[in-house]
Amino acid sequence: MPPLTTAGHGWGESLANTPLTPDQTHAFHVNHHANSAGEYLGGLVFYEFLYGTSPRGNKFRPQGRDADYARFLQEMAHKAVGAK
Repeated sequence: MPPLTTAGHGWGESLANTPLTPDQTHAFHVNHHANSAGEYLGGLVFYEFLYGTSPRGNKFRPQGRDADYARFLQEMAHKAVGAK
């Protein structure tokens, strides 16, 4: 049975396109739970999956996250849903 959504693919796409460094600025979790970036990315994937509309260009972003990183996550979510 195929998965309902591709939220995991969103995390995979983002991690594959983010340099791995000790800097945790772009981490998706805190103590094994999604942080605001991980929750945002999951929400973007669900948004496109459920509504059939790309999240790219959406003006909302979590507090404390810069616009460039929000655009990056929007692009990765779109790419992940397109990969289904």
